[in-house]
Amino acid sequence: MDQNMYVIFISYHENLDESFFIAEELKEYYEKWGLRCVLIKDKRSISDPRQTIAKALGETDFLLQLYTNDPSPTDWMQREWEQYEIIRMSKNMKENRAVLHTKDTNLNDPFFEKFIKKGKSGELLVWQIDDEKDCRVAVETILEHSKRLVEPHGKVVLPEFCLSRIPHLRGLRSSQVANFFHNFYEANLKGLECVYPDRLAALGSVEQKINSLREGEKVRMLGITLKRYVLPDPEHPKSTGKYFESAIERGAEADLLQLNPKCPAAKHRAEIETPDKAYEKSTLFTEGEAVRSFYKNKPEFNGKVKIEFYDFPYVGILLFKDEIYIELYHVGKELQFPNICGHVPILVARKDSDFYKLFESHFVSLWPKKEGI
Repeated sequence: MDQNMYVIFISYHENLDESFFIAEELKEYYEKWGLRCVLIKDKRSISDPRQTIAKALGETDFLLQLYTNDPSPTDWMQREWEQYEIIRMSKNMKENRAVLHTKDTNLNDPFFEKFIKKGKSGELLVWQIDDEKDCRVAVETILEHSKRLVEPHGKVVLPEFCLSRIPHLRGLRSSQVANFFHNFYEANLKGLECVYPDRLAALGSVEQKINSLREGEKVRMLGITLKRYVLPDPEHPKSTGKYFESAIERGAEADLLQLNPKCPAAKHRAEIETPDKAYEKSTLFTEGEAVRSFYKNKPEFNGKVKIEFYDFPYVGILLFKDEIYIELYHVGKELQFPNICGHVPILVARKDSDFYKLFESHFVSLWPKKEGI
C-alpha cells in the first residue's frame, strides 16, 4: 500500500440500510479526495475476525463510528472499537476518532450518552452527519487532518446524505425503503453514481471537475447555450464560467455543442421561456451568442474551444474523463421559475459504464466532422 495514502476506517451498522448507505457514500466521497476508506463486512470466515480487523485498523489514520436510528453497536462493531483501542494504546497513538450520528439517533440512550458528554467536554469529536452545518465541519476537519484540503481542490462540496435526502425515506414502509435501495443498487451497477436534485446543486461538483482539468485534457459539453458552465459572469457567482476560462488558459480544451439558434426547437423554447421578447432578444438567443462571441473573439482560445450546433434538444451533457453529468430537457413551464432550464435532477454516471457509453455516443453522433469555430 502507498505509504503516503491516508486511510479512514468506517465502523457502521451493517444490518441497517441507512447506516450502510451513508457509509458507502462517505467511502465514495473521501476516495474522490484521494483518501482510502475501509469498510469491513461481518461475514463467515475460517480466520479469526479480530486479525482481519486488526490488520485494517493497523493501517488506519482515522476511525469513524457511524450511528443511525439504533444507537447500540453490533457485536462486530464492538470488536472493531476494541481492536482500535488495543492498537492505539500499544502504539501510543493520538486518538483520531469521531462519532457520527443522524437526527434519528436516540441521544438519550444510556450507551450513547457517554459520547454526548465527551463531545460537550471536547474529549471526543461528535457530529450529526445529516445536518449540513455539522457535516461541513466533519468532512473539512478530516480533509484538513489528511492534508487534502488545499487550494487546487477548490471548495468542499458536501456529500448528498447531509442535505436531507435520506430522511425522506423514514416515513415509508420498510418494504418501500428496501425497494428504493434495491433499485438504486441496480442503477449503480449500470453506472449511476449520484443524483443531484437540480443543476444548481450539481454546480459545486462540476466546479471541482473543471478545476481538475489540466493541459491537454478535454471536456465535452452539450446544452442549450452552456452559458452557466462556460461564460464568466459576475452577475451569477455560482456559475462555473470563470473556472472554465481558467482551465482553457492552462491548456485544457473543450468541444461545445449548442442548440442551433436557427432550428424550430430553439425558437419554440424561446417563445415559452421569454414570450414577451422578440426571438433575437430572447434569453436563449442572446446567451448563446454571448458564449460564441466570447471565445471566438479571443485569439488565445483559438483552437482550444470548438463550438458546433445540433438540432435535437433532448438532453444536456457534461463529459469529463471519469464521469458524465446528464440533464433531461423539457419545455414545461412553471410560474415559480424564471426559465425552463435547470430544475430537473442531474444524473452522474461513471466512466466505462453502460450509462456513460450510451450518452457519450449521443454526443459523438451529434458532433459534426468538420472543425468548430
